[in-house]
Amino acid sequence: MICESELESFELSARPGTSVYSKRDDAFSFGAVLANLFGLPGGKDSGEGTETSEPTAETDGNDGGTSAPQAASTVTPKNGTSARFKISNNKKVKCVVDVSLTPIDREQGGGGATAEHPPMSLAETSKLLEIPPHEHRFVTVFFAPAAIAKFAATLRAVVRDGSDDKTRELRCELRGEGALPHVTVETPAFVDEATSSPTVTFPMTPLGSVSQKRQITLRNDGVLPAFCRLDYALKTAESHNKRSPITVIGAGVTTEIAPGKYLPFTTFR
Repeated sequence: MICESELESFELSARPGTSVYSKRDDAFSFGAVLANLFGLPGGKDSGEGTETSEPTAETDGNDGGTSAPQAASTVTPKNGTSARFKISNNKKVKCVVDVSLTPIDREQGGGGATAEHPPMSLAETSKLLEIPPHEHRFVTVFFAPAAIAKFAATLRAVVRDGSDDKTRELRCELRGEGALPHVTVETPAFVDEATSSPTVTFPMTPLGSVSQKRQITLRNDGVLPAFCRLDYALKTAESHNKRSPITVIGAGVTTEIAPGKYLPFTTFR
């Protein structure tokens, strides 16, 4: 997919959290990515992932210089994500390209990033490219945030011994945000003062009468999918080995809630 000059930006998917390239800003955004706050295993070296489509950048000109972004395959790590930028040499001579990635400090607290473990990093095979005539190579950038924060870096690809300042260098800003799933209780609205928790209340019900029904609804207010499970237990002095008089349809099952969507549970007593 080539980003034509008359387009200000393009988006490969409308789903929240997907990546976007803006030609107007010369910027690529990973979007919101699940932050690995606890250093869980996996990530860019796990060798696991899925294939998606991402914007790429192509070079052109006498020195193998730069032109508009295109689309290429992306390998999504277990923790974090990645994008591949396509560097093409459309001329008759080989070109050597040095690629670097420099963090941009916007005084946002650093987001837990360190020099040893930056949230954005280049694959080792992407730092120096030798591109034969009329061939291309890919630059892979990983984004694995370890904090809830916004991050940015400058991706720079420079053709060695390039003489034309207009075509010898590609420069693109990369952006991303570390985030966590965010789920709130839509109903019930009543909050128990003793527990400070949303509470389902039932009226006094005679034995053997028709069951009363109430609704519990969860809402995903975040930009990432959330996986939720509702569990409940009878908590009275006589609860041991007794069946709960309350039944929650859908309890005990982990269910995904897409961003902006709801998950209802029906409660009977």
